[in-house]
Formats: sequence, C-alpha cells, structure tokens
Amino acid sequence: IAIELMPEGFTAPFLGVYVPYPNSNPQEVEEQVAKPIEEQIRTVSGVTNVNTNSSSNGCWTSIRFEQDTDMDVAYAMLRDRMDRVKSEIPDDIERIFVRKWGNDDKAIMWMILVQEEEYDDAYYLVEQHVKKLLERVDGVANVEIGGVTEKEILIMVNQDLVRSYKLNLYEIIQKLRSDNFAISSGFVNEGDQKIYVRSVGKFRNIEEVRNLPIRGANLRLKDIAEIKYDVPERRWRELIDGKQAISINVKKESMANTVALTDEIVKVVEEKIKRDPALAGLKIDILFNEGTYIRESLENLQNAALWGGVFAFAVLYFFLRRFRMTMILSLGIPMAIVITLTVMYFIGWT
Repeated sequence: IAIELMPEGFTAPFLGVYVPYPNSNPQEVEEQVAKPIEEQIRTVSGVTNVNTNSSSNGCWTSIRFEQDTDMDVAYAMLRDRMDRVKSEIPDDIERIFVRKWGNDDKAIMWMILVQEEEYDDAYYLVEQHVKKLLERVDGVANVEIGGVTEKEILIMVNQDLVRSYKLNLYEIIQKLRSDNFAISSGFVNEGDQKIYVRSVGKFRNIEEVRNLPIRGANLRLKDIAEIKYDVPERRWRELIDGKQAISINVKKESMANTVALTDEIVKVVEEKIKRDPALAGLKIDILFNEGTYIRESLENLQNAALWGGVFAFAVLYFFLRRFRMTMILSLGIPMAIVITLTVMYFIGWT
C-alpha cells in the first residue's frame, strides 16, 4: 500500500489567482487589476475570505472556501469569472493564472545549498550537477531551484540615443522577436523519402544581438543600448546563517511511494552530489524530508498498536478469566485490521 503523509483525495479549500503586470505601480495594480478581480470572485459560491496583495510585479489573490465546497466545481467557476474579467483589466496583461492546490503540488523534500564561495553562474552549476541528477531518480516528477536566478541577455536601452536617432522602440522590440525564431516549415518529398524542414533563425551568440541592424547597415543595436549576459537585478535575497543560499524542492509522481523515493533521493545526495568536486564550495543540508515524518508516524502507530494489544489482552483476561477465549477475542482485532488493509489495497487507497 502506498504510504502518504496526507490521505489521498484531500483537497485544501483554497484557490489562488496570479496576474503578472511587471514594471507597474502598486496603486495602479490595485485600482485597475485587483478590484475588478475581487468583484468577480465574490460572485463565486462558497467563498468565505478574499485576500489580495498588489505589488510592482502584479497582484496575487488568495481565496478561501467553505470546508465542504467541491473544489473542482469552484475551480471551474473561478476560471469562468477570470475569462469575464479580461475585458475590465488593462489590455497589455497577457495571462491570468488560476492556481489549485493538491497533494501532488507540495514538495516531498526541501534541501538547501549554502554558498561558501561566490560562483559566476550558480544557477547553471546547480542545474547541471544537482537538478539533473535528482530528475533521473525514478518517481521524481519535478525539481525546482530557488534563491538564484538564471542568466539572461539584458538589453539596457539609452532613451536619449533613441530620441536623438528618432527611432521607434516598439519596432526595435518587434525586430528582435522576428529575428529570433524556430518554426516548422512542412516537408519535402525526395524520391521515397519525406524530409521534414524547420526554419531556424535564432541568435547563436551575444555578438549577433549586439550587431543587429536597426536602421540600414550603419546603425546597430549596440549603438543605442548596453547588451550583456548577466543575472537580472534582484530585490530579494535567500540567506542561511547569513550566507547566500540556494533552495531545491523535489516533487514526486502521483503513483510513487514517498518513503522509498525519499530514501533513494537521500542516497543520491550522500553518494553523488556531496562527493561531486564541482560542488565543493557548497554545503548541502536537507531541511524537510516527508519520508522521515511518515516513518515516525508509522513507528508511533506500531508502538500504540503493541501497547494497545497488551492492555486489551490484560483487560479481557481480567474479566473473562479464560485464556483460550481471551486469545480468540484478542486475535480478532489484528485480523480485522488485516482484512481492512486488504480491501484498501485492492481499492487503491493510501
């Protein structure tokens, strides 16, 4: 029988709505995004509490429902309301994310990597030497990295130069997008062979981005902007004991056994990741292991069953004063449990 910390089928009475709106004003987000969304959410049945946080990157709305609410129905109703609200919010908002929580969404293990030394590209290092190793473990569905940001090509445009050259910044952005693509272009028949064709026009290195012509052959992108491959600006830090830290959370496949999977992950961490010379400057610790909690719960259950059986036998024998009858009644308890577990096994419950 698969062992879980929470029973299968348990659904938290919460839903969330996230609307990304980067580089905006929190007050504008509240007036133009948060309020219309809250008004639509109030029309969903079963809602008991709505809490919205507006920031310069968008707004996040947390919705609590009554305990007996069918969350599948509530989720469908909320998505319908978010489709309706699109006409009331700014046109440049591309997507509205509706979030539903379940057992498969929570991480079964959290680990932390404390940086004892600085790395030029910590994200790439962890992705190649930690994330990919963990993803190969049978039963792991997803591995997420936090605390570090992936490097990007940053284009910082000089507005004064754009105005002096009388350029249209929107056209430049469209040109960057149109010159960086990879699409399917059908197929070509050559004799008995069918050859599939792809049109690829992606930038191969940062120099191609810098030398992108934006007006004839004389003016290039590097003439009006600073272009570099670096980590974007961060306004947050993730620290452990005052040192820069990287967090990793591991999620499992729905059918995987949590205890067996966490044991296998710990084995990979101890035997491979901690011994990797490329990670010598990182101190690795496991902060949360769901398998440990499940094992402790099972041990508590076994101890309770053992002592419960001893006391039940003693009480029955005290009243019956017949050893044979006491044994028959005492054996009925574990047999009933075995029958129950057998039924649970064939039904597929956890």
